Amino acid sequence: MGFVQSASGTSTSSTTVAAAGIAATGAGNTIIVCAGTYVAEFTPHITGISFGGLTFTKANAQSGTAEGDGEIWYAYDAAGGHSGTLTVTFSASGTDNAVDVIEWAGIISSSPLDQAPAGASSSDASTWTSNATGTLAQPAEVAFGVVLARAPSGTITITGPGSPWTLLTQLAPATNVGLLTGYQQVSATSALTYNGTMTASSGSSCCIATFKLSTNVTAAVGVAMAPMALALAGTETITGAAGVAMAPMALALAGTETITGAAAVAMAPMALALSGQAGSQNVTAAVGLAMAPPRLQLAGQAGRAGAAARAGDYDGKSWWKKRWILRL
Repeated sequence: MGFVQSASGTSTSSTTVAAAGIAATGAGNTIIVCAGTYVAEFTPHITGISFGGLTFTKANAQSGTAEGDGEIWYAYDAAGGHSGTLTVTFSASGTDNAVDVIEWAGIISSSPLDQAPAGASSSDASTWTSNATGTLAQPAEVAFGVVLARAPSGTITITGPGSPWTLLTQLAPATNVGLLTGYQQVSATSALTYNGTMTASSGSSCCIATFKLSTNVTAAVGVAMAPMALALAGTETITGAAGVAMAPMALALAGTETITGAAAVAMAPMALALSGQAGSQNVTAAVGLAMAPPRLQLAGQAGRAGAAARAGDYDGKSWWKKRWILRL
């Protein structure tokens, strides 16, 4: 999960700008496009993006000002394997155009966009900002920001926010026009702002977009060696050939979580609690619990399903000998 690759490009006096050299994309990743253009006395905007037949959706844009246009678009790449050149088309021939392309792994495929504010500054400013997002929908998200800035003359320098933001190299389609893209992965719902400074007496168009990240654990072995304590309290899923190969000492599922695999819990925890408010957790596999825990507590509608729901089943005869406790 996270940053995979980036590519960029600039152009002048054209309705298009291209980013070449994109390596084959990964299946299930998301392609983020941060682009901008400046056209004197016009208010251009992006009309299309072409790359591998993917369908791109606008996440945010700060356009409609004489200081240029800055936009963020995205596409979910289900199949992967796309490579080569991405081309952005604008509504008017831009004097100066620039584009950054980022491939990101881990963004959810359905309704990923969360927050998307934007902001612009006039031609006599020395600061720029996207304005603040609201509270994020979930702690696990990634934010992308872009600013297009133009100075009336000379060379423009754009300074972006510091850590935890990661900034790409400033693009300069002209000495007095620049585009700066940044990204930040977060683990809290606090509001975010993409902002900074620029050469005095400049104008800017800036926007930010945040995307929800998946909280699932998926692998050939879901959790090969689990932590001492593993707690899932949302809608997480652990999926793999062995859901939890070596389970934690304590495993608690308190939302609508599911552990799924050829062996959902190959070696069960000392204590396993499934206790959602309207418990709908499931341990599902060819062997539901390969080695049952000394203490198993099910509250609500939690399920344990499989060819052998729990190996060494509680058959009455071995119940007291093994001193296992099953609370239903």
